Amino acid sequence: MGTDKSNDRRHSAAGLWIAILLLLLPLYVLSTGPAHWLIRRGYLPQYTGIIYVPLYPIVASSEPIQDAAQWYLKKWE
Repeated sequence: MGTDKSNDRRHSAAGLWIAILLLLLPLYVLSTGPAHWLIRRGYLPQYTGIIYVPLYPIVASSEPIQDAAQWYLKKWE
């Protein structure tokens, strides 16, 4: 009986972490706009943009993604 509760807790914890990741990933991508705005206006140092380096290969992989990223960042200029 104890293992059933343990498994339930483990599955609940795994579900919670998956939900958190699924929420944080879009927030990370969407945060590029506000970060761009803050960096361009001098509120954040230029090197702050390094946290978005993992997105570069994704954006560079496809022209439609590049266009969408450029469109989104222009909204924050």
